[in-house]
Amino acid sequence: MKTILASASLCFGILFMCVSFSTTGSSQIQVVGQTGPVVAKEGDDIILPCSLVPKGSVEDTIVEWTRSDLNTNKKVHLYKDGKDTVGDQIPGYMTRTSLFKEEMKTGNISLKLSGVKLSDTGNYTCRLPKENSQGTETTIRLIVDATTFLNIFRNDLIWNVTKVMPIVNGLLETGLIQKKVKSMISTAGTHQDQMRQLFQALDEGDVEMKSAFYSLLCKHEPDLTGKLGGLLRNNRKLEQKIKDLQGGVFPWSRWEVAVLIICLLALLAVG
Repeated sequence: MKTILASASLCFGILFMCVSFSTTGSSQIQVVGQTGPVVAKEGDDIILPCSLVPKGSVEDTIVEWTRSDLNTNKKVHLYKDGKDTVGDQIPGYMTRTSLFKEEMKTGNISLKLSGVKLSDTGNYTCRLPKENSQGTETTIRLIVDATTFLNIFRNDLIWNVTKVMPIVNGLLETGLIQKKVKSMISTAGTHQDQMRQLFQALDEGDVEMKSAFYSLLCKHEPDLTGKLGGLLRNNRKLEQKIKDLQGGVFPWSRWEVAVLIICLLALLAVG
């Protein structure tokens, strides 16, 4: 009888240890973020939410923010040894990213991204690389609305985009257009006709579709995208200069303002 009781006690002991280990494992640190995409307009300052569950300090932990959709080992943001590290940062994100340092002691590792660009659209992974437990990273999608860009350069895109079908195939692969739409575009004739058909689909699509189109455009038509992006930036600089002048930032007469605007337009045309 004693032997049976001893065996039973041993079994219960082993079972208790297994349950204890299982419970401990389920309470390990997890990194959680937003399930749906973060949608922004160009120029916005946005926050990509990310935090620890359960709450705990990450002030002495390595925190990485990366772009999982980019072919690079560099980081969007890296926090290491108690400070931000810029040596391994993607150049386009320098001076535009920050963490909430005062809230890191409670597990807040959200990323603030300032002056959002169209090229910022993508998948952002928040990671604690030193943690070995499951669930120490999460991915958040950022969608930057490309509607304004497409409206401004609609005709330029219709007449100059030649890689129409690779872009369409990319939209099809992500489920943003249907096969029948692809078929209509592919049989439209010239590149210009194909782009007109594609724009009909874009006009009916949502922000995510337009943003995905812009990303694919950057991939397949980088020279054209760079040129149009430069024109847009110059136009915005000109608009700001005109607003400053009209708002009385500079005490000039109307004819002086008019002459300056003409000169600025001429310089942009030459550039």
